[in-house]
Amino acid sequence: MKQEKGYLVYNPSPHAKLKLLCFHHAGGSALSMVPLVRDLPEDVEVCLFELPGRGMTNDLPFLSTFCEAKEYLFKTVFHYIDRPAVLFGHSLGGLFVYALSSLLDEKSQFIKKLIISAARSPITVANHATYPEAPFTRRTRESIIADIRRLGGVPNELESDSRLFNSIVDVTGRDFHLLDTFKFDDKALVNYPMELWLGTQDSAVPDGEVKLWEKMALNDYKCRYFNGGHFYLSENEEPAKELRQELMNIYTNIKGGVIHAN
Repeated sequence: MKQEKGYLVYNPSPHAKLKLLCFHHAGGSALSMVPLVRDLPEDVEVCLFELPGRGMTNDLPFLSTFCEAKEYLFKTVFHYIDRPAVLFGHSLGGLFVYALSSLLDEKSQFIKKLIISAARSPITVANHATYPEAPFTRRTRESIIADIRRLGGVPNELESDSRLFNSIVDVTGRDFHLLDTFKFDDKALVNYPMELWLGTQDSAVPDGEVKLWEKMALNDYKCRYFNGGHFYLSENEEPAKELRQELMNIYTNIKGGVIHAN
């Protein structure tokens, strides 16, 4: 693994045949995505992006709005995509995958698929946006803790570590602020094949979101369900296996390509 400013490269290789770009959930970090990608083939180089204010970027200030965060990520994403690539984002990260895709026209020949996991549609997020001036001015600390518990984002034993739990609440609240400042552009549709991945018991993303995401798609679109709740990615091994198979299928469809399973 190689650490850069703002992202981790897993399976770093200048000869990788395919790149996977991953974007974490609200309150998460680059390391949040490691369990999903640790067993991918060596021919897949993985880039785990991280928003400022946590983990390896805790010396950087938090970003003020969703648009500012999108631009921050775009600067690195644009230069990192130099060969066939798949973008994967969970929850808040899924919304970033959607938002970044409309900025990547110059890289369109490389982008093979978007996988958006456990994320509400841009239409829904925009409808709920309140545009507060700063974090914790509309959503209270208490409401953020309630949401964290409802979504199952923090194991109960971690709540006993008050310093760690307070840090998680602070980061999550600031990431929720990015959602609260999201603005929907009805012309920003997805030109790439797109999959929506959902947990069967995820109350945060109701069934109606499947059709709303479909309205964003100008290309192939399908939805897959996995057992589990909002954090189904870490609740069973099936998503990691499915991602591995999906990446292998994508590369074998690239002319002359053979991707090797370990």
